[in-house]
Amino acid sequence: MFNQQFLIILIVLYLAFETYSGYTKRNKILCRFRQRNRTLKVKWAKMDDDEVSDGDYTYNVLTERIVSEWYRKGIYLFFPILIPTLDYIYNSRWPLDLNTGQYSVISPQSLRVMNNEKRFIGFSRGVERQSGSKRQGGLMAYLPLIAVGLVIMVAIYFYQQNQGIIQHMAVIENMLKAVTK
Repeated sequence: MFNQQFLIILIVLYLAFETYSGYTKRNKILCRFRQRNRTLKVKWAKMDDDEVSDGDYTYNVLTERIVSEWYRKGIYLFFPILIPTLDYIYNSRWPLDLNTGQYSVISPQSLRVMNNEKRFIGFSRGVERQSGSKRQGGLMAYLPLIAVGLVIMVAIYFYQQNQGIIQHMAVIENMLKAVTK
């Protein structure tokens, strides 16, 4: 009985932590910076940022060059998630262009994307093409509700178990009173 309760608690805690972690990664881009000495710096940037800095240099964010990759670090080792990523190199302030494989200067097409409305439209189209679905995060929208529901069910279960123990204690107390009279 104790092992089942412990396992349920672990599962609920894991789901709650994963939901919170997924919520913190929403609307963020993983930026990877390749340095001159061949080291790799990683930094999270907000989706609506125009520029991102690795501490030494400042780079431009172009949402049309975003690539969705499976993120498998930390809690996501067991359940990876798709995250938007951009790759940069030390000698170019523009992200990697997947069509040409070059870290190129802004093209006329990129200039059109720099408006806020077009940036998000380009990003959503890129994610749809790579993931193969039109609707992203259908389950992710309900995951917090599922986690809260599980916590409530576990609380109700423990409450019912405690009520049974309290009733048994009252019976034992009544028996003791009857014996001692």
